Order: sequence, then C-alpha cells, then structure tokens
Amino acid sequence: MILPSLSPELASLATPKEPEADFYLNLTHIQLPRRQRALARLRVRVEEGSFGVPTLTHWLLPMLNHLVIRSSAKEMDVAEEAVHTLRAVAARLPWRAYLASLLGLMRLLRLQPSLEKRLVRALVAVLEVFHFDISQEEERPALAARHEAHDADQPKLSLGAAALRRAAATGLRGAGPEQSLSVGASATKASGREGEEGEEGEEGEEGEEGEEAAVPETAAEITASAAAAAAAASAAGVAGAGAEGELALAAVIRNTVRGKLLPQLYAHLKDPKSENLRVPVAMAVLKLLLQLPPSVLERELRGLIMRLAGAMKSRDKAQRAVGRETLAKVAVELGAEHFGTIISELTTALTRGFELHVLGHTVHHLLAALAPTVAPGDLDDAVPLLMPVLLEDIFGEPAEKREVDAIANSSKEARGTQSFHSFELLGATLGFVPNINLVVPPLHARVVSARVSGVDGGEDVGADSLKNISNAREVLRTLSAGLSGNPTLALPPLCVYVCGMLSTHLPKEEGGGPSASGTGDGAKAAPRRPAAAGTVLQPKVEAGLVSGATDSPLSRELVSFALELLLAAVRRGRFDAHNAAHVSLLEPLLPLLQRAMRSDADGVVSLALRTLSALVPFQLPSLPMHAAALLDHTMALLRRAADFAATSEVVGICLKVLAALLREARTHKRPAVAAAKPDGVAADAHEDYELGAEIEDTRVGGGAKMSESQLRWLVAFLSVRPTLTLTLTLTLTLTLTLRLA
Repeated sequence: MILPSLSPELASLATPKEPEADFYLNLTHIQLPRRQRALARLRVRVEEGSFGVPTLTHWLLPMLNHLVIRSSAKEMDVAEEAVHTLRAVAARLPWRAYLASLLGLMRLLRLQPSLEKRLVRALVAVLEVFHFDISQEEERPALAARHEAHDADQPKLSLGAAALRRAAATGLRGAGPEQSLSVGASATKASGREGEEGEEGEEGEEGEEGEEAAVPETAAEITASAAAAAAAASAAGVAGAGAEGELALAAVIRNTVRGKLLPQLYAHLKDPKSENLRVPVAMAVLKLLLQLPPSVLERELRGLIMRLAGAMKSRDKAQRAVGRETLAKVAVELGAEHFGTIISELTTALTRGFELHVLGHTVHHLLAALAPTVAPGDLDDAVPLLMPVLLEDIFGEPAEKREVDAIANSSKEARGTQSFHSFELLGATLGFVPNINLVVPPLHARVVSARVSGVDGGEDVGADSLKNISNAREVLRTLSAGLSGNPTLALPPLCVYVCGMLSTHLPKEEGGGPSASGTGDGAKAAPRRPAAAGTVLQPKVEAGLVSGATDSPLSRELVSFALELLLAAVRRGRFDAHNAAHVSLLEPLLPLLQRAMRSDADGVVSLALRTLSALVPFQLPSLPMHAAALLDHTMALLRRAADFAATSEVVGICLKVLAALLREARTHKRPAVAAAKPDGVAADAHEDYELGAEIEDTRVGGGAKMSESQLRWLVAFLSVRPTLTLTLTLTLTLTLTLRLA
C-alpha cells in the first residue's frame, strides 16, 4: 500500500502479517462489524496520543467526517462508531482545525436534514471536548494600554516572526517548528475554504478572521520567513512572549465563540421541521458557556435561557414538555447559583393567559429536579424570586381561571396547581435562619392585601374568603412538612420561633394582659358563641373577628404552623428528655400550650393536645405546677367534644392527655436541691440533671388528681363506650388514682 508509506504514523496502522488487526483492511472490509472494530482500535490509539496534529488534521479528520455522513442505512452502526472516534480526534485538535470542524458540521446540518440526528450527535460530541482555556476575564483597558506601550518599546517583528509566535501559541506539542507552521497554514486554508462555502450556502456568513488573511499560505514561505527572522525574534524576546501569546489566543478564541460560534449554535437549537428543542445541542451549548469567564457567562446565559423559555409559550404540549425537561437539565447542570436567573427569565417570558399556568407548573418541575442535588440553604438567593410566582399561582389570576371548566380542561398545566408541593420542596431546601422570614411574611402580606382590596367595594377575597384561608393553611402545612426534615432547623432557633409565633397569635389569658383590641377606649372583644355541631368551639370566620392579640386573619393558621414544627421535632426524637439544654428549651412552651387549648379552632386545639401529650414524659420542672389547670382544660374539652361526637379525633387525643397526666411510671432521679428553691420554683435545668448529688425520687407525669365529679363523669363515659381506645389503661389508671387519693 502506498498511502501508509507517506507517514510513519499512518504506516503504524498497517499490519500485513496480521490481517485481523490491519486498520486499512478492516476499514474497507465488506463485513460491517470489522469496520466498527477498526474504528474502535483507532480511537484507542488516538486517546493514547499516537498521532501528531498533522496526521489528525489532514488524514483522520476528513476520513471520519466522510464516514459520519454515510447515508446508507446498513452503515449506521459504523457511522455511530465514527462519531465516537471523531470525539477523540477533536479533543486533540488545535483551535483553527477544531473551529473548522464545528463550522463544517453545522453547515452539513443545514444542507443535509436527512442526517439530522447523526450530525447533531457528531456536533455535540465535538462540543463536549472543547479543550481551550477561555475562563480568564477579559483584559481591562488600563492593562491593555500598558501592554501597548510596552510593545511600542520592543523591536518590530517581521511577518515570519509574527507567524512563529502564533504557531508557538497554538500549543502543538510533539511537533517540530516546520510541522507546526505547516499545520497552521493548512488550518488557515481549511478555515478560508469554510468561509467561502459559508458565503455560498448562507447569505451574510463570512469566512475566518480578517486579521489572519495576511499569513503566508504555504509551509515553505512560513519556514523561510521564520528562518530569516530567527535572530530578530530571539533579540526581541519571542521566547519570553509565550504567555502573552497564549493570552492573545485565548482572547481570539473567546471572541470567536461569542461572535460567531454561539449565534450559529443558537440557530440550531430548534428542529426546523417540528420546532422542538434539540436537547443535546442545548446541553452542549451550556457546557461551552460554562467555559467562559463568570462575567461573560452571566450575560450569555440569559440568552440561552431566554431561547429555552420561549419554547414554553408554545400551544403544543409536546413542545412544552421537551422545553420543561431541557430547562430542568440546564438547572441541574448550572446548580443553585444560577437558579434565580432561570426563574427571572421564565417570569419575563411567561406573562399572560395560559402562560401563567405553564409558569407555575414549570417552576415546580425545576424545583423537583434541583432540590435533591443541592444542600439546604443553597437556594436562599432565589427565594425572593420564587415567592411571587408561587403565591400568584395559588392566590392570583391562575387560581381564578382554574375554576372555569373550559380553561381547566384546555391544558395539563391548568387542571391543577403544583405550587403547594413547591412550598414543601422549598421548605426542605431553605436555610431556616433567617430565611424563614422570606416565606411566611410574604404569604401573610398576600392574604392581608387581598382582604384590604375588598373593603371599598366589590367582593372581599381576603380574610372573609374561606378559599384563601384554606389555601394559606395548606401552604403552611406543606411548608412545615418540608421544614421538619430540614437539617438547618436547629432546636434553639426552632423553640424561639415557636415561642414568638404562639405569643403573638394566641388569645390572651382571661383576666391577664391587654385585651384583644389592645386599646382602652371601650372596644370590646367579640363575644364567644355557642359551639356548632361537630366542633369543639365555634370558629370565628365572620368579618371583623380574628383570633389572638393581633389583627392577622391567619392567626389560627400561623399557630398551627408553629405547633406542627414543634410536634414534628418531638416525634422525630430530636429532643432528649435527659438533656438539660433540651429541657430548658421546652420549659417556656408549657404555659403557651395551655393558652393554645383555649383557641377557637379545632386544628389548634388538636395540635396543642398532641404536643402536650408528647411533652409530658419530658418531666418539665413546671409541669406539676400546671398539671391541675391542664387537667381541667382537657376535661372541659373532652366533655364538650363528647356531646357532639364521642368518637371524634379530639376525644381520642383528650383521653391520651388524661392518661399522660394521671399515670405513674418509673421514678426518675432528681437533685434534692430542687426542693430547696423558694416559692416552689424548680431548680435550673442544668442543676437538675448535672448536679449529681443529694437526689430524691419523684414521680414521672403530672401527678394530677381529679375531683370526684370529674372522676364519676369519666367513669360513666368510659363504661358506656367500651370500644374506645385506651379504655383499659384509663380504668386501671383511675383505680390507682382513687387508691392514692
């Protein structure tokens, strides 16, 4: 064979003594699997660095391009193997040859749509191995002027010396000066031919950079010029200008990527036939953008996301689905740092009509894809952008339009909202301190502003709207579900937050503290109404009536939210009854739970009872002092609830609380110094559990005793309802209580 004899590197592929391993025989063999094996062996050799740049550029790259565009259906597997080998070759090409290969593939993609899928895979394969360092920031004008002044003091280089400097900057390792220059000249030819073909195929497309047109086109000319200028180049310090040449080359590559490569890649983001996004091209463009400096990335990234967000405006649900998946992959690839940019571009692109439903659905899809890949607190910067989108989807125009059957059935996104689950995902990824205030206050402000909007006229859609109150309750429930598993929810800030929320929104104790109105001008609190059937106390939903000491229409919901957070932490075992610090955190909550039992909302009362039942085993120091009052409140609630539904949830919870308050269990060692405190005040929690001296036995539980009338009523209640849970336990407990009395 003649061809391999021209180059030792190509000759190494021929093994006449072993036909099975001969590259040329196998590549031209009639059996297609042998062609695939030949290309696979060639790829291994390329990855090992067995070939120089001239061989890769002049021989292997044209051969692989020819195999990639083979249109025969039988040779599809060979073409796919050629794509993988082309990827390995592209990873070792210099810039000009690499750029020419990319531009050639994009031109073929436009001219041969029948090979679209294969050419897209080849284009993506070449983009994925972009190996040029363009991550440095652009040079500032001051530094550029300084460099120009420095260059003016240096001797002027001839054309050959300039060519030598550019050839050295291309980084052709393992090749001599003559080979490097030859490759540079041939790459220039290839780039020039690509520019000419682009002018013929598409109006307005230009050739390669004009500043390189004056470079000599033959290796002989460059070699001669370089030899003549060798002395002048060495005197001018060409050897020390390598770093400067690399920076100049990086600037040229960066400008070419932004000015020429990216616009052409954006033109291939969509399939011209179906208008669907080409997901592999989008991901390859994203990886190319990530190579740019941060300041340039921020500007270029918005252009890519804007084009992807435009696909979400399509009426075709298939196109929206592809766009949503593409955005999710882009969000995961970019990470939490640029998530706010994606939300901002989506909010700008989707502004009216059915697009508002698509916006809420897409934001949920992105959160669901990104949440498992980020650490809690990483998305905090995007929360101010997320909250208006989620609240608008739940309380705004999209929520109103979903109530119209014709609109709800028009698209998948309009049938229901995913924003409630978005709040759960947000709670799981939120940094609790201090960013919880980025979530709850905007929700409260949205409901209050809706309430005010209906004062002067029209329908009040705020506090008097059961739908809005119900939506706010569901938002807080899902948010607490996400926060309960959030590792940033530490116990000290949790207890402080719960204490503050309960103190603000719970009703004041009767006879103590200011009235609910907070003024002394004769304003009267709303009278308590008789309980309705199926409830413990009458909920206040009429206009002008609110719970607690504030004017918030969400007082009951916010109290429930705080109690859910506390109860979830207790049930997950995050509090330790033998840890003095944990006991001291829970101690201030006991009187607040007693106030919560007087609430006018069934949900608040139920959560307060559940939390009290979970806290009794902690043997809080002030529990004996509050035990009698807690038992009286629990019995009053049990009597009232039993009159309406003897098997209701509140009845079961009340029975559990009574059992916890009345039962006796194993003794717990406590320092005797606790009994020496004046006025019956318990010792400090650290003294209780860390003193370790002079201990005495005390009962676990409230140690409360029931009056005779309470005991008789409870025994009668249990005797006529033997199917109630805890009946046997309570009977034994009451018997023991009678003996102790």
